[in-house]
Amino acid sequence: MERPRKPDIVILDRESRRKCSIYPLRQRSDLLFFESHLHAQQAQETFSPDYLLLHVDGTPLGTQDAWSPLVIVDSSWRRASLLSSLPLLQRLPKRSLSGFVTAYPRVSKVYEMPEIGLASIEALYLAQLIQGREDDQLLAFYHWREQFLAANAAAILPWRQLWQSYGQ
Repeated sequence: MERPRKPDIVILDRESRRKCSIYPLRQRSDLLFFESHLHAQQAQETFSPDYLLLHVDGTPLGTQDAWSPLVIVDSSWRRASLLSSLPLLQRLPKRSLSGFVTAYPRVSKVYEMPEIGLASIEALYLAQLIQGREDDQLLAFYHWREQFLAANAAAILPWRQLWQSYGQ
């Protein structure tokens, strides 16, 4: 019998809804969305110790994390760093995704963009893939879907094969 799965959590922060890659998924029952400035307390009450924060400075996400629900911060690079230092998120174990590239055209007129990092929707898709729960529908509204999948085909394939070998 399969264990019940807690929903993944997306914390939205000051991003333009028009440009947001993950916002079109807000109606899904397997995702909870919180506005960082409005629902911090509500989000904190939802979190439990088994949640993992996707963060560039975390240890690599792996098969050992298959049953852990995720927290994703959807914000600018500078805001993401600030938000991840909040007590609400700081107590969560951090996991990272490496070996993948973004297709999202990152541009800033204010500061230099880091070399690493993924769009929120890319990170969610890849994290779920690594956890053995790949869901192509996550990318259904993503404008750069085809470019993203093509650029990461070689890195995605071993994860698909691994979970297929387990009968997933």
